[in-house]
This record gives sequence, C-alpha cells and structure tokens, in this order.
Amino acid sequence: MNPIDLHISHFFSIVATQHHAVTSVLAQVSNSYFFRGQIVILMLWWVWFYPGPDRVTRRQVLVSALLACVIALAIGRAMVATLPLRLRPSENPVFHFPVPPLSAPHHPESSFPSDHAILFVGLGTGLFLASRRVGSLALAYIVPAILFPRLWLGFHFFSDLLAGALMGGGLVLLFYRSRIRSVVARPFLSLLDAKPHIFYAGLFFFSYQVAEMFDPMRAFVAYMHVHAALFIVAIGH
Repeated sequence: MNPIDLHISHFFSIVATQHHAVTSVLAQVSNSYFFRGQIVILMLWWVWFYPGPDRVTRRQVLVSALLACVIALAIGRAMVATLPLRLRPSENPVFHFPVPPLSAPHHPESSFPSDHAILFVGLGTGLFLASRRVGSLALAYIVPAILFPRLWLGFHFFSDLLAGALMGGGLVLLFYRSRIRSVVARPFLSLLDAKPHIFYAGLFFFSYQVAEMFDPMRAFVAYMHVHAALFIVAIGH
C-alpha cells in the first residue's frame, strides 16, 4: 500500500466515523442506482436526441464511447480476477470504517481498479467529447456524487479510483480518433437507419444495464454458474 492511499484512507476512516449523518447520506447515495447511473444515462439520452447539424457526429462519439466503456470494464474485471487481492479499505483491519463490507466474507473481491470510475468517468468523457456543456455537467456530477462517496465510505483507495478513471477516460479518448470512431460506430448507425426499432430496443436495454452497473446481468450469470455446476454434479450422481 502506497503512503498516499494509506494517509487518505486513514483520514476518511476517522471522518466517516465522526460524521455519522454524512456517512449515512453518502451510503444511501452510493447504493442508489438513481444517483449512481440513471442520472448519467439521462444525460446521454439528452445528448443523443439533441437537434443540430452535428447530430450524426455526436451519435458516433456516444456509440464509440459506450463500446470503449464496455471494453475498459472487461479489462478492469480481468485485472480484478488476476492481480493479487487488494482488500477494500472498509474490509482492511488497518482502518476502521463504520460501514458493512461489500464483499462476501468467504469471497473477498479486490478493490483495484474501480469499476465505477472506469464506467462513469468513461461515460463522462464521452459526453464531454459529444457536448462540452453536458459533458462538463456530467463530470462535475460524477466526481462528487459517484466517486467521492466510495472514497469516504472506504469502498476504494484513491489509486483504485484514479486508475479506473484513467482506464475509462483513456480508452474513450482512444476510440474518439476519427478513424476508429467511424469504423466502430458505422454498423450501429447503419442499423439505426435501416431498423430503428431494433436499434432503440437494444440501446434501451444496454443503457438500462449501464445505469445499474450490469448488476442484474451479473447476478443472473453468477446464479446460472452456481446452479449449472450443481446440476452437473447432480447428473453425475
């Protein structure tokens, strides 16, 4: 653990303990899908449908940003699964955060990097590239309403959030390059022109999953993984 993470998390463990009312409010904000993802997705839909001569370019940027966020999340999950375990500050006995642990007791999950920072800084960057005004508003919301509570509550170290932000924002910036953006977005925008009913059904479903951090899908996959294994064992017997 580097000294910066140690000092910052130690500071917030003390502050979170001393200010119960603030900690309680931030815990509610952090656990709310509305505050975590739905507001940002509303901004995305706003920019998508906003009229103007540059609407096609804006949609290219948004499509490429969404795909970049998914790839960055996949990389982040691979890092969580393969890198050495890093206990969250709230689960580390070095600190004394007054919040329940996020991970299951028998299956702790590494805190590095932060999924929330990857996804929402990536989305905020994409919104900024599509619309400076809305993107600035999105980033001004994401930092205090999504990232800061996770630092205060001990869900992540500062470096977890910083690494996630660099991954999400960096990959979105890479996908913003005109050649990559046009290639990535072309099949989706062609589908929009040819079959808008299919495109918008897919985009609605996808944006719903993003707004809820893919938690419903991940819960279903985890359920199927466990019960499929039990089913195979039962058949074997």
